[in-house]
Amino acid sequence: MTVQELKDYFDGLLDTESFSSLDASLNGLQVGLADRKVSKVAFAEDANIHTISRASELGAGLLFVHHGIFWGRASSVTGAQYERIRLLIENGLALYAAHLPLDCHKSLSHNACMANLLGLKDVKSFASVGAGEAGLYGEFEEPVEIRDICRALGREEPQFIMGEERKIKRLGIISGDGNSDVQEAISLKLDALITGEAHYSSYNDVCDNNFCIIGLGHHFTEVFGVKAVMEQFQRDCGLETVFIDVPCSL
Repeated sequence: MTVQELKDYFDGLLDTESFSSLDASLNGLQVGLADRKVSKVAFAEDANIHTISRASELGAGLLFVHHGIFWGRASSVTGAQYERIRLLIENGLALYAAHLPLDCHKSLSHNACMANLLGLKDVKSFASVGAGEAGLYGEFEEPVEIRDICRALGREEPQFIMGEERKIKRLGIISGDGNSDVQEAISLKLDALITGEAHYSSYNDVCDNNFCIIGLGHHFTEVFGVKAVMEQFQRDCGLETVFIDVPCSL
């Protein structure tokens, strides 16, 4: 496949254009030559020097990431940014980024993947972002211990718990940083919210409303969707793929 064909595939799969005016991320093809042939695609959460170098070493022609290298206003190409772009160009490696398009995807989002792994019932969306929703919530058949929730997602312990630890029946999930949606989660009468980060600004609302935030780490909660896209791509296109994991404690 060519870089252009891969771009068209991911654009269509994730409805990338719908988020063009909503996202600080420059979603879509960020670096690459349209007519260059690609026989192997690498997938990673972040486009940093390590993942770019590793994708090049492994012979990938395109790197698909959740967090790309262009955000918001234009910035100078110096320092680490220069090195990222240099490595991409010198190794003939294209870069495709999908931020909100992946966060909000109905079946491939990080949240949808986590909800499936947990076996949540009657799953609905919340936390609107334009025409999409960044969060999901649902119910367990019976109340579940927080550590059993963590283990079902592949983590022995939560990174942090904000609020009172107790069994959870109604659970919301927003990967990455869901602190701005805590009030909505409380209004939906959820018992807890899985997200990645802790903000002190959420603390009083959490405590005063008998709510709970289960923190699993921004990085940890946003690997699920990238892997899901890789698996879908394998089924649809048949090209060789590789996932590049760079452990992160945040």
